[in-house]
Amino acid sequence: MFAAMVISMTLMVSAFIVAWWFSPELQRWSEAPKQTMLERERRYSAAAHTAGHP
Repeated sequence: MFAAMVISMTLMVSAFIVAWWFSPELQRWSEAPKQTMLERERRYSAAAHTAGHP
């Protein structure tokens, strides 16, 4: 039973990796939270810099 679960999870993860690799839309969707966080960090750093904070 455990082996079947491991095999099925491996197949699902492999399918997701292949889909992510070949689908730019899936890449954008899955990386959107990271890009949002990076944009917020840029805005925060810019605001801190203009306010004179180190």
